[in-house]
Amino acid sequence: MENVIKQVKSELENTLNKINLILSQVGEVVIVQPLISNPEYILKSVCDFFAIERADLIGTGRLKGKIMKRKISAYLLRKHTNLTLQQIAYLLNYKNHATVLYHLRDVENMLSNDYDGYDDFIRNYKQITNYLKLQENEN
Repeated sequence: MENVIKQVKSELENTLNKINLILSQVGEVVIVQPLISNPEYILKSVCDFFAIERADLIGTGRLKGKIMKRKISAYLLRKHTNLTLQQIAYLLNYKNHATVLYHLRDVENMLSNDYDGYDDFIRNYKQITNYLKLQENEN
């Protein structure tokens, strides 16, 4: 019974996320709130934390600092929402889902214990996670 409840909840959350995405694409006011972490809240919090404008976060610039912030955003969106890779790509203004997938794998490598040289990235990720007050559920 518990598995059925989890599956139904997941399907409802996915449907609500799709409705939000469609409404945002047509410029309507989004009135449906997902049952899980809100993607707009995550993006706004990342911008607030790093003191940057939303346009800088979703822009196409390739400066190292901007890319790091986009990678963190993509990872947080994937980890704490039920958004698809395509939906995350749309929110971050990526060309397609492959960039999101590349960034997710890159972040996972940087956060792994055996990957040296990314102390600043790891520190920023931990700080933004604490800032968002999102609890990590490490299995």
